[in-house]
Amino acid sequence: LKLMKSQPAPDLAKALAAVGDGTAQVVFLPPFALKRAFVEMFPELPKEIGGGNSSVLDFQWAAARIDVGEKLTAKLVLQAPSAKAAETIAKVFGRALALAGKDEEFKRSAPDVGKLMALLTPKVQADRLTLSLNDKDLTTVLMPLIAKHREGAGQAQSANNLKQIALAMHNYHDVNRAFPAAATYDAEGHPLLSWRVHILPFLDEDALYRAFHLNEPWDSEHNKKLIAQMPSIYLSPAFKNPQGGKTIDLGGKTIYLAPVGPKTIFGGKKGMQLQKITDGTSNTILVVEAGDSRGVYWTQPDDYKIDANN
Repeated sequence: LKLMKSQPAPDLAKALAAVGDGTAQVVFLPPFALKRAFVEMFPELPKEIGGGNSSVLDFQWAAARIDVGEKLTAKLVLQAPSAKAAETIAKVFGRALALAGKDEEFKRSAPDVGKLMALLTPKVQADRLTLSLNDKDLTTVLMPLIAKHREGAGQAQSANNLKQIALAMHNYHDVNRAFPAAATYDAEGHPLLSWRVHILPFLDEDALYRAFHLNEPWDSEHNKKLIAQMPSIYLSPAFKNPQGGKTIDLGGKTIYLAPVGPKTIFGGKKGMQLQKITDGTSNTILVVEAGDSRGVYWTQPDDYKIDANN
């Protein structure tokens, strides 16, 4: 290293000057060997974006700057070998952007796809492609990505909740030699408390379970006070306000429901034994995550009634 002599880097200086000062600057100067390797590994562009030789994507450098001062701003610049090359790169990028905009999942995350595509389309200025985004633009661009990330994280959390509920169900079965019934009933046949209450000891909620008056209905004066102590495992990340799309105070409600009715595990007033599920447990739904409108109080003996004709 001591023997090495510094070399002038005019492209680096140009790249930094093109995006300007900010909180952070990133410059990418691809060496010739890397560009050659890219063309050899991917000689043709995907047919979905028009095909053709991938060498048309050749560029000298790319630079980005982000500012996180009073307002969030960003700027991206790509230096092409010529004005014609810049136009070609812009066309390929436009086709790729249009393809992404047709993705159904993407459209769900970003309802205003047209506006988003316009914001992400760089301007061609001679031999450069430039994209500048202000605070409002960045919010529009980033929100779908944040929403998609949150949705994925929520799905993972909900899957884990359902897994823990299922494990509690099976542990209940090991002790009682049957799954819990959808609800317990009094001598007159009136429902009292949901299965969600009766698996509490198998969710490390034994103290909460002992706090219930098991011979009283879910909305008795005593039991009603315990609704507010709903375990977090019964709170689905997908349960939102249908009007505003934002999470609200759900007041002890859940959308984790058991399918109830004929030919379900929860078809009667007594718990189902595993050996009686003759068509196989892998073919049988135990618990569902229902839609927002199906939300019930977690102690309430109310679940997802199955319509065999639908």
